[in-house]
Amino acid sequence: MQNGVLWRKEARLVKKLAELKSIDCASALSIFFASKTHKLLLQPESGLQLMSDGYILEDLLAELKHRYEPSDSKAFDPLALGDCPFVDGR
Repeated sequence: MQNGVLWRKEARLVKKLAELKSIDCASALSIFFASKTHKLLLQPESGLQLMSDGYILEDLLAELKHRYEPSDSKAFDPLALGDCPFVDGR
C-alpha cells in the first residue's frame, strides 16, 4: 500500500477512535501508535492493510481491552482516561 493511502487509513482510524471514546486526537494517536494493531498495519504481509477501517478498529479495541482489562472487572473501558498509560503519560 502506498504511504499516502496508508497515512489516510491511519488518520481515519485515529479520528474514529477519538470519536468513539470521546478523547482528543492526540491521545488517540498515542494509543494507536503504541498498539500491536498499528505494528501489524505497517507490515503488508499481515494483510491488515486490506481490511476495512471498522475491522481494524475492532481489532484495536479488542487488543486494548485485553491488555488493560482488570481480571476482576467485567465493565471496563480500555480507553478511560485514568486507565490507559498512553493517555496520562505513565
